Amino acid sequence: MVAGTEQCDDANKVDNDACHNDCTRPTCDFVDGSGHTAIAAVAANLGGGQPLAVSMANSKVPGVSIAIRDVDGVIYTAVFGNANNQTYDSKAPALSASTLFQAASMGKAVSALAYLLSGVAATTKDVDITPTLVDLAIPPYALTPTQLLSHSGGTAPHGFAAGYLEGDPLPTTEQIVLGKSPASSAAVSFDASKKGIFSYSGGGYMLWQLWLERVTKQPLGDFVRDNLFLAAGAKRSSFTQPMTAAVDHDAACGRSPYLDTNKICRKVYAERTAAGLWTTPAELACMTKYVTKERPDVLKVVQSKALWVDFNNGNYPQVMGVGLFHRPANGVDESAGHLYEHSGVNEGFLSQMVFFDDGRAIVAMDNGVSANGGISGFVVRGLCRELKWPCEGKNVAVK
Repeated sequence: MVAGTEQCDDANKVDNDACHNDCTRPTCDFVDGSGHTAIAAVAANLGGGQPLAVSMANSKVPGVSIAIRDVDGVIYTAVFGNANNQTYDSKAPALSASTLFQAASMGKAVSALAYLLSGVAATTKDVDITPTLVDLAIPPYALTPTQLLSHSGGTAPHGFAAGYLEGDPLPTTEQIVLGKSPASSAAVSFDASKKGIFSYSGGGYMLWQLWLERVTKQPLGDFVRDNLFLAAGAKRSSFTQPMTAAVDHDAACGRSPYLDTNKICRKVYAERTAAGLWTTPAELACMTKYVTKERPDVLKVVQSKALWVDFNNGNYPQVMGVGLFHRPANGVDESAGHLYEHSGVNEGFLSQMVFFDDGRAIVAMDNGVSANGGISGFVVRGLCRELKWPCEGKNVAVK
């Protein structure tokens, strides 16, 4: 910063006092939670008496990062293992609560919340997006943001597993939607017979992103920053793909058979809202804190869609809302509050998040997708068990 330059309004009515840009912005505050009773218990017994470290080793998961927003309102963090990044960057820092992980499909929930927090949503969430995309001749029937964000627009594909390698040319949002080179995926497709029915679709989210960028004239990352990250104090979170060198230095490298065989750190995901978010468990907990504390009205919009999702053959009560899966916390009524959740899987990364309308939250992120579904889901279930919160069931759904 140049000395003598005013970069923000710090309320002291003095110009040119060299205040810093962050002086009036919210911060995402957290404390070391390695001694937190629930975290310590899960570290000792993830399930069946097996310590977390043993499960990680057996599953070939290098590291896990955890955040809990407890009933006292404090965010507690803890990390286990390593970021798997020093092979690629010998000077990379050790795994910490500020180490970035790929959040994969959790970016869907984050970008949807940013949209619902914005002034744009009030006048557009139930409006047909077709006129904005008429030059592309898609979609072939009326669709609204609410339908796309609740996976009920009859769109495909499900996801974008292929990704890209460092140095590959990356497609624009429009090229991804149209399936045009250099996009590595098929074009977004439409099936009117599935409209109004839950059918998970990253393609639908990319169509929504294209519409949003045209309407707001902002890239998705800038839009989410302005409407959620800044308000929540999430300074490290971004949809930057590929990462800049400076940020890459403190980001985890994934582990999977593909990544290990090819000796690469991670894939790049140009499909930003569907798969391109980088964040930390602490910052995700701060985002849910902001929404539950400052904008609970947004959660009512999330609940305005309740599409049945058949997880575990009907044994796990849950529905798809606008941007988040949700259900009464006890699966029956609102006496225990409402629960919201999402998860994500990219090549070499897995994450899981649950939070309640009273602000309690658990987030776990890891950098190794194991054959049994990943460590993060088990960590969330284990913490639910230890905290005696009503989010624990036979499954915490992973999509």
